[in-house]
Amino acid sequence: MTQNNQTPGDHFGKLAAVYFLFLIATVAIGTSVSSIYSRYHIRQTGISRTGTVYDIEHEISTDTDALVFKVKFDYNGKDYEIHNDSRTIDNRYHLNQKVGVMFISDSPEEAIIDDLREKSLPPLFLIIGLAILAFAIYLLKAERRFALKSL
Repeated sequence: MTQNNQTPGDHFGKLAAVYFLFLIATVAIGTSVSSIYSRYHIRQTGISRTGTVYDIEHEISTDTDALVFKVKFDYNGKDYEIHNDSRTIDNRYHLNQKVGVMFISDSPEEAIIDDLREKSLPPLFLIIGLAILAFAIYLLKAERRFALKSL
C-alpha cells in the first residue's frame, strides 16, 4: 500500500489551478451577461434601421479562418459602420444584402446586426462559464476533502 505524501506546494498548486478556473469562469460569465443585457436593452429601447453589407473580409491566420461582415447604415443624415459580433465561416450575408440593424439613439456607433444567429454566442459563453464554475467548485470541494483526510 502506497502512502500519498503531498507537500504544501502540491496543495497550493492545485488551489492555484482551481482559482484560475474560477477566474476564467467569472470572466466568461461576466462578459456574456453584459453582452446579453446590452442586446436586451437595445432590443427593448432601440431604433431599428436597415443597413447594407458593403464588405466581407476573409480573415485567415494560424488560429482564425473567419468571415467579417461590414454593414453601413444611415441615421440622422450620417453614415455609420458596424461589423458582425461573432466571427463566422458561414456565408450568411452577401454583398449589398439588406440587413436589420438596431441601436440606441444616443450611440448609433454601437449598433448590432438584428439577426438571431448573431446573438447565439453570448449564451454559449454563459453556459461554458457556468460549466467551468461548476467544475471548479467540484475540484475545490474534492481538494478540501482530500486535505482534511490527510490531516
